[in-house]
Amino acid sequence: MKLLFENWRKYLNEAHGLKTTWDDVHIDDVFEIVGSTCEDGRKCITFKPSDLESKLANKPSVTLDPERVEGAELEHPLIVVVDRDTEEYQYIMDGNHRYAKAKQLDAEVQVKELYTDEYENLFITKLRVFDFDDTLAHNVAKIKVINTKTGEIRTLDSQKEFEAYEEKEGETLDFSEFKKVPEETPPIEKIIKIFRNLVEHPGKDRKVMIITARMAAAETAIEDYLENLKPPIDTRKIEIVGTGGASKAEVVEKALKKLPSVNNFIMFDDSEKNLTDVREMMKEDFPNIKVKLRQPKIEDGEVRVPIFRH
Repeated sequence: MKLLFENWRKYLNEAHGLKTTWDDVHIDDVFEIVGSTCEDGRKCITFKPSDLESKLANKPSVTLDPERVEGAELEHPLIVVVDRDTEEYQYIMDGNHRYAKAKQLDAEVQVKELYTDEYENLFITKLRVFDFDDTLAHNVAKIKVINTKTGEIRTLDSQKEFEAYEEKEGETLDFSEFKKVPEETPPIEKIIKIFRNLVEHPGKDRKVMIITARMAAAETAIEDYLENLKPPIDTRKIEIVGTGGASKAEVVEKALKKLPSVNNFIMFDDSEKNLTDVREMMKEDFPNIKVKLRQPKIEDGEVRVPIFRH
């Protein structure tokens, strides 16, 4: 994040004042998050210019166009980037001319807060999504089918068996084994290698997610499993989402709505249904994003990662 701020300050100095378009990001993308006025979106906070300046870790220091300062309209709020963890104000992202005018007039300004993670999301152009079971690691957990009348228990031993299962009266499904990831769970090395490379060589324009059909309670167990691999995988920059069996397409859609600049999407998942659902959603809702879907297959002990074309 420090590098990101330094690059941003360099841009400000070169631009002689903040513009409302940055690379492929437009101010409207920011407004989608915080709202464009004090009447919509995130609430506004009122500051005297001197009080705001004292809170900023990076003080306004660029030379601004006097005509733009004079023409600035103070009714529009400033947008300030804020560290979500420390709540420290970092810098003015939009509204430097309004701030300068308010300072000259000793007038109050309105501020909307944009959190650092939201700021980073604006510049992400690539989203990479991985399934966990039978994609990153061999699944050893079983779904139990319990007959509530007789107490008889049978298991569903694969994703295909689960997808083909038809609910019957008097039967309940027990997913309790999926709350944990045993240490002895073998990783699928070929895909772990791809995953590790993305995580260990991060780009500020790329986001990596794990979306699993396991319940949310398993997210921490997956983190622990990855961090206990040899060598460990740092999970701090990975978002893990347990859907509890709900649609993965809906999770991907929700993620992409928070990443307005994404133009490239890749997903690894052994489930044909999940890949089909995501492909149809992408065609309908994000037709301009380049999509590549891969379906890992294990045949005769060999792992292949073919492009999904069904």
